[in-house]
Amino acid sequence: MDPTTVLWLLVSSYVVLKYLGYLGWCSVLYLVYPKESTLGRSPRVLALWRLLIGIVVGLPVSWFGIHLTFGANFPYRWVAIMAPVRWFEWSLLTAIAIGRGFEPIQLAVGMSGALRAWQAGGVLVSFATDAVIMATSGIFFVALRAMIC
Repeated sequence: MDPTTVLWLLVSSYVVLKYLGYLGWCSVLYLVYPKESTLGRSPRVLALWRLLIGIVVGLPVSWFGIHLTFGANFPYRWVAIMAPVRWFEWSLLTAIAIGRGFEPIQLAVGMSGALRAWQAGGVLVSFATDAVIMATSGIFFVALRAMIC
């Protein structure tokens, strides 16, 4: 198989896996926050928003962060850089989902107890989907991660 095809399959698999993980976790939002407060946004729409946020916010940081994390203790460094970024990404999604005004500090600390727990779970979903791709794709994923959310 030529390298372009391999890259295409990895990117496609990564995006589909991310979307499915985000779709599942965005569905959980309806269990922890009343439907009337989510402005009728479906989990499918929220999952697409999360992918977009990952591309716009996470991609540049990921590109920069991957260069800082190579070498010893790669997983620990990667998590140290990406965990706050992912918290911010999930905070943005929460603001979109509930559609109400918020204070900038809430992007750092979360909106409420239930929503903070949901955001923390979202961060874990983001890392878990990365781990699945890493386990199945090997080290080539590291280069791929620098290219997409």
